[in-house]
Amino acid sequence: MPRLQRAVRDRRANWEQSLATLRAAKAAGARVTKTSLMLGCGESADEVVEAMREIRAAGALAAWVQCTPRRATAHDMRI
Repeated sequence: MPRLQRAVRDRRANWEQSLATLRAAKAAGARVTKTSLMLGCGESADEVVEAMREIRAAGALAAWVQCTPRRATAHDMRI
């Protein structure tokens, strides 16, 4: 999620850069492009849905992973 990325991602990476990489891979002929979302970090259901739409629009598939206590504080997320 763009709003939460600074708390859990390397500062050199950002949401738009990730989407651009997925688009570039697809444009270069990749048969399958995929990525993952870290959930449970305080995102809203609307943010998850919007992120999935943006990933799909980039031509990719997405899976989710739960954040870990070592990496970030996990919050309850029910959709």
